[in-house]
Amino acid sequence: MRARDTPLILYTREGRGINEANASLVKQMLKEKYASQIAAIRVVGSGDEYLFLDLLKKGMTLLETLEVSSELWPGGDKEPSRQSVTFELPRLRNLVAKSWEPPADSPWLSDLQSLGIRNRRGLGANVLRLLNTCVNLQTLELGSAEWEPRLAEEDYSDVPAQIALTKLRNLTLKLAPSRFLGQIVRRLIIPPETPGLIHINHLRSPLSDDLNTFIEDLRQFIFLQPGSQWVVDKAIFEINGRSATRGRSMFTYIVGCRWIGLWPETQDRTYQDQIVDIITNLQRFLHNPSLKVVVIDQDRCDTFLRKLADLGGVERIRIKGRVIDIERALASIGSRRPNLPTGAITDADWPFESLKELVVEDLTLSIDHLITLVGIRQPYLQSVSKTWLERISLVNCQFTGMSVERAVSKFATLGVVLVCSGRERASRP
Repeated sequence: MRARDTPLILYTREGRGINEANASLVKQMLKEKYASQIAAIRVVGSGDEYLFLDLLKKGMTLLETLEVSSELWPGGDKEPSRQSVTFELPRLRNLVAKSWEPPADSPWLSDLQSLGIRNRRGLGANVLRLLNTCVNLQTLELGSAEWEPRLAEEDYSDVPAQIALTKLRNLTLKLAPSRFLGQIVRRLIIPPETPGLIHINHLRSPLSDDLNTFIEDLRQFIFLQPGSQWVVDKAIFEINGRSATRGRSMFTYIVGCRWIGLWPETQDRTYQDQIVDIITNLQRFLHNPSLKVVVIDQDRCDTFLRKLADLGGVERIRIKGRVIDIERALASIGSRRPNLPTGAITDADWPFESLKELVVEDLTLSIDHLITLVGIRQPYLQSVSKTWLERISLVNCQFTGMSVERAVSKFATLGVVLVCSGRERASRP
């Protein structure tokens, strides 16, 4: 027999539900013998929600964690369930609600330390009202799908203008461009050192809503302190083809402890311009902080680099992955022409004029092409007192051409430090 004072954890998951014949017996046993010992309930799409609903109605004085992930939960397909207002849950600290929301006047919200709400039908004003009550919240995750049909015209007039979560230590928003996104980022106040991730899934091209409004929402997310900003001195923009699902790449813009993830719905040409517009506007808004561009396993690397050529503040470019055509990528950095030129150029319009460092990883390349790139670019930029390359790092690369010692010497005469580490040099073609 289980000791009467031992905490009990109840967990059912999809495909492992309790059959109807045994449900009443289990319910009776739990209510009569173990209700006062239950510390955690996790119901993940098993159809057993109503089994535990009676326990919650009775009151569970030791319950600390509640996770109910099913549309069968009362109110899941309507308004937030009013039944949960009456639940006596004095020790509840962790709540995950999928496809349902607790009402904003639930008495136990103020003691929550961790809250996750996910609703594929969208989030709305009730979520903002209940967040205003969660004064002790340390971890928050909100998620919704790409559509919000029931919330398009929802009234936010009675929602507080500012929602201060002063104890928050981690924030994750997985949303689509939506009215709710704009509402929450304009109201939420969290400590500036709190890590925050916003993951925009199914980014449409063109955006169904106004692009400028969406960019303003992202600006607000970076600070989450209405009327307050801090100096941003560096940022990172990553293009990651390695995370591709169904042909979609992930784009991430990182400023301090705030991450903006953009996941386009399609990979047509228009989405490239839209992504560049978003990043360009964010850089301009932040007064062009020093930017590191990272390209990982992106087979359209050169196309993106050409579109980013005028992006302000780019001081470092890192190219990594075997699917990248490095010769075309170098050409997009070395000039605005399709291929690297073979002679001197006097064009005043150069791509990435603030570039100081180039890092290439896990690729095979020609040292001669690198020297050509630097040899054409460097003298001109020096002559007009603009930034020029200071360092090139080859990490785990195979390269053809001259010896490392000779290459280091050649680059030194051009004012560039060449650093090679990792793989052996490939045989000379």
